[in-house]
Amino acid sequence: ADPNSSLRKMDILEALKTVDRVVELNVTDDQEVLTFMVNERIAMLWQEAMASGEAVVCKLLQDLPSGEYADKIRDGFSEEFQKVTSLPIPDGYRSVDARSQPVALNLMQRLTAFRLLHENRLGNWSGVGAGKTNAAVFASAVMDAKMTFILAANATISSWKKTIGRAFEPDAIHIHDQKPMEFKFQEGKRNFLVVNYETFQLEWTADFLKLLTDQVQ
Repeated sequence: ADPNSSLRKMDILEALKTVDRVVELNVTDDQEVLTFMVNERIAMLWQEAMASGEAVVCKLLQDLPSGEYADKIRDGFSEEFQKVTSLPIPDGYRSVDARSQPVALNLMQRLTAFRLLHENRLGNWSGVGAGKTNAAVFASAVMDAKMTFILAANATISSWKKTIGRAFEPDAIHIHDQKPMEFKFQEGKRNFLVVNYETFQLEWTADFLKLLTDQVQ
């Protein structure tokens, strides 16, 4: 659907009103269900912000009538949006393109880092070319991760290495992508282990996992 269509915006606005209507009609008073519905609509607003821009979401929230749950949706999104957009760039991290030119992080990349920092897990289902690799590397920097394990398709391993290499000074990182059983964790550096999916399907997989857990505490 056209993200700028009036019908699409009306559909979103109606969805935002639904939680209060569910309560008014006595459909449910289960707080767990209602909290889920609120969080689902906050996620919907994030999708709209990334698809259509902050201004569109601001207008939707302005048009949303006040209500107990409508206010929770409005306040929840607004508070999280402020935190995401003000997320500081970690020391030592560089947001640059393939030509090493500075480039601004997009909203999805910032949100990915924020969610991982606070929720510890996340599925990023953004489309091809949205910047998921950069999002993951930025999140690693925001979390100040000393060990980042990347399980990837063979065709993308070189891309992962280039992205990581551009994001940090060479002497600040350790990237290992050959012979997983020979991986050695390096203290004082950001360690990135990039391996193929098949690493979890081989006869030495159990030994490999023990190697990792023994080295990285």
